[in-house]
Amino acid sequence: MKLHGLLGTLLVMSGCMGVLGIEEDGGSGSGGGMQTSGGGTGAIGGGNGGGGSGGGAAVAGDLPCEVAALLGDSCISCHNANGGVVKLQSRADLAAMSVVDPSMSYGQRAVVRMRATAGTMPPAPASPITNARINTFEAWVTAGMQAGSCQVMTDGGTQVPDAGPIVPHDGGIAGLPCDVSAFVATKCASCHGSPATQGASFPLLARADFLAASPSYAGVTIGARSVVRVHATSNPMPPLGTPTPTAAELLAFDGWVSGGMQAGTCGAIDAGVADAGPAPTTCASGTYWNGGNNGSSNMNPGLACLSCHVSQSPGDAYPFSGTVFPSLHEKDRCNSKPSGVQVQIIDAHGVVVSTMTASSTSGNFRSARYLTVALPYTARVTVGGRTATMTTPQTNGDCNSCHTEQGNSGALGRIVAP
Repeated sequence: MKLHGLLGTLLVMSGCMGVLGIEEDGGSGSGGGMQTSGGGTGAIGGGNGGGGSGGGAAVAGDLPCEVAALLGDSCISCHNANGGVVKLQSRADLAAMSVVDPSMSYGQRAVVRMRATAGTMPPAPASPITNARINTFEAWVTAGMQAGSCQVMTDGGTQVPDAGPIVPHDGGIAGLPCDVSAFVATKCASCHGSPATQGASFPLLARADFLAASPSYAGVTIGARSVVRVHATSNPMPPLGTPTPTAAELLAFDGWVSGGMQAGTCGAIDAGVADAGPAPTTCASGTYWNGGNNGSSNMNPGLACLSCHVSQSPGDAYPFSGTVFPSLHEKDRCNSKPSGVQVQIIDAHGVVVSTMTASSTSGNFRSARYLTVALPYTARVTVGGRTATMTTPQTNGDCNSCHTEQGNSGALGRIVAP
């Protein structure tokens, strides 16, 4: 489909853009059991290991269940006390410093080896570890490898700790420790309420919600996925432009999840979304466009470009245009002044069909007038190696029609630079 001029503009104005970074990234799968035995498997952090199948090896009971399950499935058949290679059966084993790289623990080295393209752990012919399980393991390592309480079964498998009674929704945060409930109330519940809003897929209002299975990652809880997302550098949760969790909040949440998400005693807390009202607006630069409709590429940052151009200047109607801001609720006509920010349009075949640089004066961006695009499309914003991705397919290129001061049609607010 070729989009140009007024015809192209009309073709991309039939829907609204989704929220940058709001949806859980896709993918699924579960790791297979490691069958390798005998000589020559590579050790985490070192060269070639010796023989031995490590039959009957088990993980210690001081690990979170997802970590224990990963080690049991993919590591300890070789990495055990009798395997001739580095032992990886407990928190102490993973916290010890690597002999090969003394600047890293064996837990950190394990992440490196799991993600390696050469010399990957576990070695072939063992089934590779899924990205979802590696993400969960890496989040636990990054958070300091906090103790868990997973019960170890006699066959080396794992058993999830007793979840206790399921706590029903009561309109607030239920069944959580107080520090965790405060974090969830201020950083999650405004979208992950009941019902979920602003493009969120599920509620996060009770302990039972975090114990539930992730809809996108087999064998992983929503709690474990939440740890990955709050630490992510690309498409983090909470979304870009919203208040960032403090180090203390992350430490409390990480420790609770890695410890098995045990029940807390904090009472219900109002999620605070029903009567929140409009969010306060701001203008970070302190400067505004005041030149009216004079035809400048920097005119009217934050306002819907296409709808205005279609009615007033059809020859200047660009198929894709909008404004990148530093936060979600920047005021109309506020000059954004970003540096080095690019917006990319990705067509239905996964091809980048347009790369636009946001103006360092206003934050405005626009595509070429003539553009071949297979609809629907997605988009991403990049700067300094960081990326925010809009994963929901769209057909509307009038970005600011949805990314308004308060957000429209599912958008939380402005397009925000990562």
